[in-house]
Amino acid sequence: MNHHDQHISERSRIVALHDEGLSNRAIAGRLGVSMPTLRKWIHRWQETGNLNDLAITTDLRLEVSNTAVRRRLHAAGPHHRVPAMKEHLTDVRRNTRLAFAQEHVTKDRVLGENCFL
Repeated sequence: MNHHDQHISERSRIVALHDEGLSNRAIAGRLGVSMPTLRKWIHRWQETGNLNDLAITTDLRLEVSNTAVRRRLHAAGPHHRVPAMKEHLTDVRRNTRLAFAQEHVTKDRVLGENCFL
């Protein structure tokens, strides 16, 4: 079974379990998929009856793989990246981290330089 068939098979299981009346949480747990992914495929099935990837190749009626399109776009320059987001460090979290670090620095000094935890 190729990669595409595996995706379609998993999406079909999502829809089938949903049609059997299982909750979204139960389906996600059973199949190991995220809730947003699960909702996406249930919604897509209900709206279009289609479980295939939507891509530029479909819109332009091109007979090339999605991977080939991605490779060409990447070579042309536009690089889509999701920026990393750091959690805002509140004063409480900062003080908690500092206390933890200070506690462990003290333990290392008491145990000696040659002791590894």
